[in-house]
Amino acid sequence: MIYVIDLLDEIRQRLDDTGGNLDPITTGITPFAAWQRAEVESSLVWNNSYLCRCLNWAIREIAVRTGGIRDSASTSSVCTINVLANQRAYSVNPLILTIEDVRRSDGYRLRKTTVNRLTQQNLCTDWTIVSGMPEEYFEDGQANRLTLYPSPIMSDTLLLTVQRVYQDAIVWNDDLALEGPFLEDLTITFLEIPDGFRSALIAGTCSQAWLRRDADANNAILAKQALDEFTQLAGPAVDARILEARRLNANLPLYYRASRVDTTCLGISYF
Repeated sequence: MIYVIDLLDEIRQRLDDTGGNLDPITTGITPFAAWQRAEVESSLVWNNSYLCRCLNWAIREIAVRTGGIRDSASTSSVCTINVLANQRAYSVNPLILTIEDVRRSDGYRLRKTTVNRLTQQNLCTDWTIVSGMPEEYFEDGQANRLTLYPSPIMSDTLLLTVQRVYQDAIVWNDDLALEGPFLEDLTITFLEIPDGFRSALIAGTCSQAWLRRDADANNAILAKQALDEFTQLAGPAVDARILEARRLNANLPLYYRASRVDTTCLGISYF
């Protein structure tokens, strides 16, 4: 397992920004490093909150580049949507990269479709006013949004299977609770990130830290070297167009996967 404090200490060692020698007071599994003390933070090039934001970039970027982890409603509240009668559009958790399966609480598996396909199948009727038990869904239009067809006539719970990013984001003052100048708990670990990504987390965090627009922090050469190392360990970057294509095409039958079609000329409002 990866201990958060140990990882941050390794990151600071690489950045050469430790705030001094280890404090002689020890508790738990490791001695307190000087950079953990509140009175030392003002002398650091990167304060702890900033460094945690850089670390969070690396955490999410690893998940995006590797496809994330598979999760389902049986193990996570991220994968459930509470459905209300007469409401067809719902927000999905921003942790979700792609939705791989959608089922009603009775086990019925909803087919994924597209706005264009629904329009073609209902040329003589306005499918947006049809109500009933949902049988299909689509993700066209706004990201992080799922729309049901027909519009539900009763409350229910949708059970999702998804690929998502890690939930291991770190906020210095919240997740790492401070007690006076010291950390309250030195045993906090990352729950989902595989141990094998330890080096990638260090390289990714440093690549962002060295990009800071500050005379003491900015080092374009070291930033590029660290980013190249991160790419070797976590894989190539994924641009927004590819992420969008993955989201739209996930769980969609191959025979009608396509780019999003602009149907605004039909005068239909889907949301």
